[in-house]
Amino acid sequence: MSDKRNRTLVIAHGKSEIELCKAIARLADIGIEIDSNDSGGRTITMSSLPGRFGSKPYTSELALSKKFERLEYFGGNRVVEHMPNLRIFPVMDIDGDHENRLRYITGEMFKAFPLGRYVTPIYNDDNLDQVMESIGYGQVVSKKIKTYRKISDGITDLMDLYSRLKQCENTNLEEFVLHCMSHSPIFQGHLDRIK
Repeated sequence: MSDKRNRTLVIAHGKSEIELCKAIARLADIGIEIDSNDSGGRTITMSSLPGRFGSKPYTSELALSKKFERLEYFGGNRVVEHMPNLRIFPVMDIDGDHENRLRYITGEMFKAFPLGRYVTPIYNDDNLDQVMESIGYGQVVSKKIKTYRKISDGITDLMDLYSRLKQCENTNLEEFVLHCMSHSPIFQGHLDRIK
């Protein structure tokens, strides 16, 4: 990895999101941490996020750094912000949860929590499968994890993925892709044309 200091934490809805986010980070050559339920075996829903952010390790920067030890953390009593470069990306499917949709997408859901200022909510409406199909990365019908491994292996150009996602109205996943590219030495000097 080029950048040993992890500044990025993904809260993954399920296994598909884990596979895709790992592939994006690998292509950008940056480190990320991933939080999930049973390695994606049990999904995390939008409605469960307030409970997650109201309990450890999301109650403080110190608690978060203890759980995810590779996240960049600056100790000391004089430090005002211990994780100034941290970004937390919950990557969620809307999955028909219209009750929480707007509060999630706008970030309102996280504002009351200590680490809410670090959150950039990523949504896939209605789900990641539909988004990937709509941008031309194949149809997901069965054996999702195998399919997402194929999709992840097929992604070789992050700039192209970013452009496709940017044109898709059903997601803002391009924000995660842009974040990964902007922290990667590989893409420095190449991002001006897409911003």
